[in-house]
Amino acid sequence: MSKILGYTLNLIQILDILTHVLTNQFEMIRVISNFCVIGWVLLQFTSFHRRVFNLLTSVTLSIYIILNALFIFENGLINLTTQSVRLPLILFVSLTLLLMIVLIIRRTYEPKRM
Repeated sequence: MSKILGYTLNLIQILDILTHVLTNQFEMIRVISNFCVIGWVLLQFTSFHRRVFNLLTSVTLSIYIILNALFIFENGLINLTTQSVRLPLILFVSLTLLLMIVLIIRRTYEPKRM
């Protein structure tokens, strides 16, 4: 796994959490999803067996998507406080999913681990 991509992914999660805190819009569902991704990235730096990696990846990706979908279902894509589209949500979730997919592909095609 590319450590730079992993660090970038974690930085995006931290920026997302900081955005919630600094704008007084702390959203527990989204923060939990951020911590799931941070944990997943940190586990990438260990030598998990490919099957364990695949299971962890499936669980993490599912939790991340479900929690963010639940947030959108409950709150919508329009922030009622500012009456604007939740652009940071769209940006952070899109970047996270894109980088996760890149890391999954890279890990899938690297030499097999025992």
